[in-house]
Amino acid sequence: MNQSDTFCVLPFVAMHVSAQGGLRPCCMYDYQAITYKFGDFPAWQDQGLADLKRNLLAGVKDPRCGVCWQHEEAGAPSHRQRHNKIFHGDLVEILQDSTGSRDLRMVHLDFDNLCNLKCIMCSPMFSSSIQTEIWANQEAWQPFQPVFVKEIQPWHEHPLFERLMQQMDSVEEIFITGGEPLMNPGTLRMLDTVDLSGKTLTVTTNGTHVNDRVMDLLSRAGQLHVMISLEGVGAHNDYVRYGSDWNEIQKNITRLQTLTNWKYDGIGINHTLQVTSAWALPDLVQWCLERRLGMTINPLVNPRQLNCTGMQDAWRHHLIDRLVVLSDSDLAQDSKTLPWIQSTVHYLRQLQYDPVIGKKFLDYVIMLDGIRGTDFHATFSQPFLNARTAAPH
Repeated sequence: MNQSDTFCVLPFVAMHVSAQGGLRPCCMYDYQAITYKFGDFPAWQDQGLADLKRNLLAGVKDPRCGVCWQHEEAGAPSHRQRHNKIFHGDLVEILQDSTGSRDLRMVHLDFDNLCNLKCIMCSPMFSSSIQTEIWANQEAWQPFQPVFVKEIQPWHEHPLFERLMQQMDSVEEIFITGGEPLMNPGTLRMLDTVDLSGKTLTVTTNGTHVNDRVMDLLSRAGQLHVMISLEGVGAHNDYVRYGSDWNEIQKNITRLQTLTNWKYDGIGINHTLQVTSAWALPDLVQWCLERRLGMTINPLVNPRQLNCTGMQDAWRHHLIDRLVVLSDSDLAQDSKTLPWIQSTVHYLRQLQYDPVIGKKFLDYVIMLDGIRGTDFHATFSQPFLNARTAAPH
């Protein structure tokens, strides 16, 4: 093993602020290992990461970076690999002298949990709408979300947020997520304040808030990358991303495509791989391939009831078979999505069905249907699916 297998430039040049104000080097870093809060800024160059930096430099695969190691083992491009290329100049300098002072090159900002959707795999940490739903239905939610998160004081209301915006001259890459960032006052304020003309702006959004102001702010970026989070096509997406409207999403994608400052070929689509992907993902992949929209597919770890080990074998094999057909199609051959399809198939083939997780998933959707007036069985109807009567085994 050598540095190319383990080294990552991000702990040396980047800062990620989580929705609750925690500081970490990137969005893939283990949440449980967060040491500092945003109020400790500008100590971002430390963040309690001295031992992490030593491990990366010494060729040690630090467990706090486990998500990247998993992606690389599955054959998918990792966050580490992508950013080592982006900040290659900094990487070379750091390997020559790891003790030197560094400017902030990348910020990734989660602008608290303000969100208008209640996605099936989300939590109060990232959705104020789910937080409100849990408060109103605590008994029903208790088996699935036992800790009821208190109201979050937005970190971007801290006085140090002004200092951060004043120190953005050296920043080359800005990543914005949420909650739903394009409805968040903190996001809009930052985009309106910081000179974006020489920067790459990446926004991950649910695609529901694309108004005139948003279009104007996005157009100011030197280079723009927008990732739309989608879980399926039509009713599948609207069930999983509850509160979403597929027709509205399509119109907003079309509107965003009129922008001209794209870093890559245009809009990208992000999918969270979880149990409902067994039916929803293949149609979404087909939809993206037909429109030449690049995709990323990231396996969900938590909440456990949505983990892919909850897929019954018939569901998982059905998904694998459909993805293999799509990966062999002419549309997929020249697509940036192909490695993600292939790594997803590789990941799914290694799984073993966990009946405990499978039962918890079915209990979970029954609970949500009772609260929201939805119908999982009707939405995801397939010949092999009988979700209300299937007994995990």
